[in-house]
Amino acid sequence: MAVLTQGAHLALFSQAGPLSRLALWLVDALRDKIKAVKGPRGKESLPFVVACLDERAGSYLVVGVTGAVEFGDVRNNAFGLAFLQAKADSNARTRHGTFDTSVVEVNVDDLQLFTEALAMHAQ
Repeated sequence: MAVLTQGAHLALFSQAGPLSRLALWLVDALRDKIKAVKGPRGKESLPFVVACLDERAGSYLVVGVTGAVEFGDVRNNAFGLAFLQAKADSNARTRHGTFDTSVVEVNVDDLQLFTEALAMHAQ
């Protein structure tokens, strides 16, 4: 997981499109360093979560992506359901403001609770 809290381009990455592209780029860059996780069907994948602070809204934009172990392969992204389960378990204040269910806004005060609940579902 990566959390962006400061920097010159923070406003840029507080939008779903650029943050999703950053997450995918990080998965590609860290493919050999991230430990693969076995999914429900036995296929390995590389789940990765990136959060960016949106100071104006008082929330974090959180994006979850699932990369394949081999470059060029495709894996289904199960973060939409995982985000809903983490919200229910943590009672975090969240908002799905986009069509993509793997993108969610989490209140600043609730990010730690949300990510802990999300990590519990990953195990």
